[in-house]
Amino acid sequence: FDEMDSCGPEALVAINAALANNSYTFPDSPKAVARHPDFICIACANTRGKGADRDYVGRMPLDAATLDRYVQMEIDYDTVIEGNMAATNYQQYGGTDTFKLQSWVSEVQALRAQINSKKMEGVIISPRATKAGAKALALGLDLKKIRESVLYKHMSHDQRRQLGV
Repeated sequence: FDEMDSCGPEALVAINAALANNSYTFPDSPKAVARHPDFICIACANTRGKGADRDYVGRMPLDAATLDRYVQMEIDYDTVIEGNMAATNYQQYGGTDTFKLQSWVSEVQALRAQINSKKMEGVIISPRATKAGAKALALGLDLKKIRESVLYKHMSHDQRRQLGV
C-alpha cells in the first residue's frame, strides 16, 4: 500500500475494517471475502502519520486507529537496488561507460549522505535523481548541467554553500 499518508480517510476506514475483521464485503459481492492466510499488509508513507511537514506538504494525518494497526519502521533507500535501477536506465538510453555511471551513482549517494548528516530539511535526493541523471548521462548531456537540473534544482544558495556545491 504505497503513499498511505496521501490516502483519504474514507479509504483508510475501509482498509482498517478489512484488517480488523479478516474479511471485506465489496460492493459487487453479496458476501464477505475472507483474507487469504498468507496475506500481509505493508504500507509505505513519506511521513510518520502526523500529516504534512516541510518536505511533504500534501500529506494527511493518519488517525490513531490506523497508526495502531501497523508496526512503524524507517527503511532507507537500498543503494544496491538504486545502482541497478540507474544501470538499467543508463543502458536503456544507450549508455556504455560504466565508470561514468558508477561515478554518478556514487556522487548522488554521497550527496544524500551529506544532506542526511547535516539534517537539511527540504532537500530530498531520492533514487529518482540517480535514474534521471543516468538517463541524461546516457543521452550525452553535460555533467554540470545534469547536476544543476537534477541534484541542485530545489536547493537554496545557503544549502548549496553548506554542501560545498
